[in-house]
Amino acid sequence: MAYLNKVLLIGRLGRDPEITFVGDTNKKMARFSIACSCKRRNDRGETVEHTDWNTIVCWGNIPTILERIKLGKGDMVYVEGSVGSRRWVDNDGNPHNITEITASTVQLLSSRNGKNDANGESDGAPANDGLMTPAEVDDLPF
Repeated sequence: MAYLNKVLLIGRLGRDPEITFVGDTNKKMARFSIACSCKRRNDRGETVEHTDWNTIVCWGNIPTILERIKLGKGDMVYVEGSVGSRRWVDNDGNPHNITEITASTVQLLSSRNGKNDANGESDGAPANDGLMTPAEVDDLPF
């Protein structure tokens, strides 16, 4: 039996990414949250907007790229990755659970700070682990 764990999100950053170094090898990690909104009908038939907040974690070369393009609060991003959960116990003995998205690709779609050029394209390349974007595929000579 095959399994699939794939998440595709588009939303706005709720805060600037937090870049840290973790573990004995000082691996660079970025963590941020994005708001993904959708419209639904409530029990009375009225259209209401619902927002879910998703925690995104990035490893590898992605945190460095996010720093370079100065990703920040309010920017709209496309995130591709997988969902996972983890548990831990804090120093007071309290158990905690968290569900987060581990991103394999993060791409700036639009910026509230005017970081996009006149054509509406971001000034930063998509942050991924070797995957080609559709624009990069179009540039191939065959």
